[in-house]
Amino acid sequence: MIDADPLIFQEHQSNPEACIPCDRPDKTRAIPVTLIHPIFGTFVDECSSRIPTVEDMQLATSLIDVLSYVHSSQVSRHKGMRRIFEDADIHFLPAELGPYTTGGEIVVKNFRSSIAQFGDEIGYTGSEPYYQAILYYLESTRAFEHLHSVFPCIFVLIFGPFISFAGAVWTDRPTINMLSPAFPTHFHSTDTNIRDTLARHLGTFRSALRSLQTYYEGLSTVSTIPSCSPMFPYKSDFCEERYSFHYISRVGSVGNSLVFKGEMRSSPHDLVFIKFTCQYSEDLHRYCTSERFAPSLRALEKLPGGWQMVIMDDISAEYVELYDMIDSKDLKPACKTDFTNRLKDALVKLHEKGLVHGDVRNTNIMVKKDDMTLKESFMLVDFDWGGKASEARYPLDLNTTTVKRPEWVFGRRRIEPQHDLTMLQYIWS
Repeated sequence: MIDADPLIFQEHQSNPEACIPCDRPDKTRAIPVTLIHPIFGTFVDECSSRIPTVEDMQLATSLIDVLSYVHSSQVSRHKGMRRIFEDADIHFLPAELGPYTTGGEIVVKNFRSSIAQFGDEIGYTGSEPYYQAILYYLESTRAFEHLHSVFPCIFVLIFGPFISFAGAVWTDRPTINMLSPAFPTHFHSTDTNIRDTLARHLGTFRSALRSLQTYYEGLSTVSTIPSCSPMFPYKSDFCEERYSFHYISRVGSVGNSLVFKGEMRSSPHDLVFIKFTCQYSEDLHRYCTSERFAPSLRALEKLPGGWQMVIMDDISAEYVELYDMIDSKDLKPACKTDFTNRLKDALVKLHEKGLVHGDVRNTNIMVKKDDMTLKESFMLVDFDWGGKASEARYPLDLNTTTVKRPEWVFGRRRIEPQHDLTMLQYIWS
């Protein structure tokens, strides 16, 4: 039995075969829940855009009253929270499942659409509410694995005067991500920013519960052949569903990669790469494609949760990363010099169009397989950071430790053409 005590849970997480991806520790990352089921991406978007209703504000005000108060017992505290949710037509029922308990659950056709975990005041040394909710979700869901659903569920986590939300899905095991920060309810009455943000999240939660109810009411309780694997993102079509594909595999290191290989359903052996990213320059990619030094870009579509889905040709049958060839003894210095000059000419051309790449590394330069002369065509990939030279900036968490970059380059700095040309000097190291 897994325990929700932080130290015991952490020890369990050290087993790769049994760990539960929940970002604690950070290395247990999996495909984000916002890509596994659209309800979570919609949740994230609506938390930013929703205009709070009167009902949202009333729920926020009531929660502030209860959570900011120091109760004499946890029983009265938990009853107070459930009563407030009841008044808002959110019916959390306390439940137990074997050794695991929860502050409340919402069940639709035996499926948990939401789990609430009401923790104690900060400083209490018992179980961690986040872990408690995870373990309850695990036990309450594992029996339905054969139904081929990802079983989306929203956690409401309350500890001390704080409240937060998380999303859970089932792939080959539970996967959980936070959907919000922890909001304080002990703030000054004039701080309308925190109050309105809390109200937006509560209103969005109510809206998500209605969507989850509709989803589960339409879910068959009879085992069926899955339409798509729960191990891959939910999105498998583009151009308003005119084109569809099925996923074959995940590309790269499992911990961080959100690139997948797929095959078009209408044309067997027509292979594509599908990339999910929060930032991408369509203009830069299409320009490089027009100049024949980038894979053909088939589509770029925006998805809920701030995601962009990029569909491009799979060139892996003909091309490999330059990184895989730099140590070859068959690669002559003159060939390296000639290749560098041709690559420089390509970069200068895109700079003249007012564009920058921002990450010119040997892992982002593709060359023809077994081309020891480097005379044949090359391709640039990875257009996440690039774009217009006047707008494109490096990400805040730019890696300058294990990746050699110019010393004047740092996170959030504007990307300049000279940076691309300087990075050329490092591609052979």
